[in-house]
Amino acid sequence: MNVVKGFSEILPEELEGRRFCEEKIRKIFQSWGYQEIDTPTLEHFDCLVPGIGLELKKQLFKFLDTDGEVIVLRPDMTTPIARIAATKLASRGKGIYKFYYLNNVFRRITNKTEEQQEFHQAGIELLGINNRLADAEVIAVAIQALCSAGLNSFYLDIGSAKFFNSVMDQLPLESEEKRNLRNTIMNKDFVQMEKLLFQYNLSLEQQKTILHLPHWRGDHSIITEAEKIFGVTNSTAQQALQEIKEVYNYLKIWGMDKFILVDLGIIRNFDYYSGMVFEGYTNYSGSAICGGGRYDFLCHKFGQDIPSTGVAINIEKLMKVLTQEQKANKERWDSKKYYIRYRRDLLGLAYKLAEKLRQDNNTVEIELLEECSTDEMFKYLKKKRIRYLLDINREDLTQVTQYDLLMKTEKKVSYEY
Repeated sequence: MNVVKGFSEILPEELEGRRFCEEKIRKIFQSWGYQEIDTPTLEHFDCLVPGIGLELKKQLFKFLDTDGEVIVLRPDMTTPIARIAATKLASRGKGIYKFYYLNNVFRRITNKTEEQQEFHQAGIELLGINNRLADAEVIAVAIQALCSAGLNSFYLDIGSAKFFNSVMDQLPLESEEKRNLRNTIMNKDFVQMEKLLFQYNLSLEQQKTILHLPHWRGDHSIITEAEKIFGVTNSTAQQALQEIKEVYNYLKIWGMDKFILVDLGIIRNFDYYSGMVFEGYTNYSGSAICGGGRYDFLCHKFGQDIPSTGVAINIEKLMKVLTQEQKANKERWDSKKYYIRYRRDLLGLAYKLAEKLRQDNNTVEIELLEECSTDEMFKYLKKKRIRYLLDINREDLTQVTQYDLLMKTEKKVSYEY
């Protein structure tokens, strides 16, 4: 039987890798002072809708409960956390809140390029502070989380929703026309973009500016180029460019500028972003594996003004990229995994050694099949990325034969206490 489109079955070896990855990310979040938070999987539509923009509304899974009320599966974690901050936490007075989550969200497929309808996300939200150092911190945490998860090659593109919106506001277009143009830029549909620009009778200079937006991506010199164009004519754009520069400089101080590209054409797919925005890309994925930004006005829609910023990492996409990187880097063996083969009368000794290794946070398996060919055994070890094969043929642990499947070496090792 086929599973519902956009939902996935996860086999044990895949789930093991994901859990390992999530725990690495969790430790990074906690090391920066973020605390775990959870929100209901189901929400009343009326409670959540104030903070959901038009694009997200189209993707909601909606149901009627037994009382006839409309309920929805949470489409993201940012909106319900903003609701909690503006309601339950508001009574505590002003303060800084640092939350993290490892959770699933649900969004209906609305175009042919999407595949997922259930997303597993790891993310943080930093509420109660509006400065560029806070923006830089969120980006830095995202970088460290991806590195800790094992990602070797990636870039975070940083830009500004404020910059993009200020450019769009100078165009003599109706709101619906701006939305159509925004969507074509977000989807990088350059053919449709040119058609719309011609259809909307924009000047050649205006058309040139818009057509250039998706290509404004590179090192920090992009900021200087944009300042020359918008420095005099658009004060809001100038302010946004200064904010991007400030964030970039903080990341440079922390030694993270090697992961950063400036991208003035970034358009996040949610309406609540108001300032700095960013997305993470690798060579093995055509879409962003993480994204986030500043959303200073979202909490206001639930009754309180709380400046906020955050990031979410798509775990499914991250795991696919990690798998591709592993293939590109040939075979990867887990140096914390052992497999013990033993003479049948030495089962007790094999168990003793397994427990000793487990006390050092290793994963250890004892051979269970009495009749297993060497080929079958090595296929199993390769599938589970077990690096060390231990062979017990003596009545003590002073001369255990250890095979290193990564280095393809063999040696005698003593495991006596």
